[in-house]
Amino acid sequence: MSRSSKDQHLARLSEVSLFRALSRKELETLGRSADTVSVPAGTVLVEEGSAGREFFIVLSG
Repeated sequence: MSRSSKDQHLARLSEVSLFRALSRKELETLGRSADTVSVPAGTVLVEEGSAGREFFIVLSG
């Protein structure tokens, strides 16, 4: 990932209310654990009642 792309991802993470209090270093740690994916419109990411082991931050759509 390019430096510019990494900075953009960290900026987006810092906009999420859950992560606003995190330091840059903490955001970088979180960012290393994250994957960026694109999915087609209508794709089901989570089904109600199913056990979850991950979470999603939807940037658009």
